[in-house]
Amino acid sequence: MEHCEDLESLVMDVSFECNQCAQHVETFVYVPDPNFMAEKNRDSTTEVETEIYCDKCGHEHLIIVSNTFYSATCYFQEDSSKYINYGFPYYNRNELQELEWIIESNEHKEVLYKQLSIVEDLKQSIQVSPILNTSLNTMIYAHIVAAIEGYLSASFIHTVLNSKQLFNRLCLTDPQLKDLKFDIGDLLNKENLIEDYVSKHLNDIIFHRVDKIKNMFKSVLDHDFGDIGWFGRAVKIRHDCVHRAGITKERESINVKDNEISELIDNAKSLVENLEKTLSKLSPKIDYSSLSSNDFPF
Repeated sequence: MEHCEDLESLVMDVSFECNQCAQHVETFVYVPDPNFMAEKNRDSTTEVETEIYCDKCGHEHLIIVSNTFYSATCYFQEDSSKYINYGFPYYNRNELQELEWIIESNEHKEVLYKQLSIVEDLKQSIQVSPILNTSLNTMIYAHIVAAIEGYLSASFIHTVLNSKQLFNRLCLTDPQLKDLKFDIGDLLNKENLIEDYVSKHLNDIIFHRVDKIKNMFKSVLDHDFGDIGWFGRAVKIRHDCVHRAGITKERESINVKDNEISELIDNAKSLVENLEKTLSKLSPKIDYSSLSSNDFPF
């Protein structure tokens, strides 16, 4: 099946449990445009089939994505009754521009700290009932975890794609990259093929997979996170907050307390400061404002 690779395509976030190993799978799928030639909604239906692989066990899931004038849905091809969570379709941001910003900007720490500061100010300035406070904490907790993930992603991509040495080290150590084979014709005809492929690979990595990012940061940046089991637990709580509105798989309510918000913020700051020490030793600071696009690895 062919996917539209246009970065302005209509997409939809989906999540579900792997049919093979019960691992939580979270990604997005491309949504086809409805049949604009149709006169009635029932005749506007279009469908595409897409494959989603579990990061843990590699199991392939065949997903049918359907769209009409009024709504888009998706379901498992093999079992349409199995639950799959999906959001509203939206037009994808221009990933190339986002990637360029990540590469050029050296303010990823400041972006995260600003979000943490907003959360702290919000908690101090708003007084609500215990019930509303539980809901507020649920949303804040998920936001903080997403902000940490964004920082880890941007910091790694920024550092690696601005260093040929680290770029090469990634290619030689990443399990999905080191054994790649390219057609000689493609290498000759497509400039920067390898760089573009690696850039997209990094942009697609889910940076809340603790086991994956620990190995990646260690093998490429020689950074040891130490014990960050707290982040893995936080990610699990985030999934419950985002996908089940604070309800666990066992149908128990999550009650995120104020001290847990404070503890998560403290852990995030400690993680950032330790990583920044490693990053500061890798290479001298670069004035990115003085560089052109030709100065980057791709």
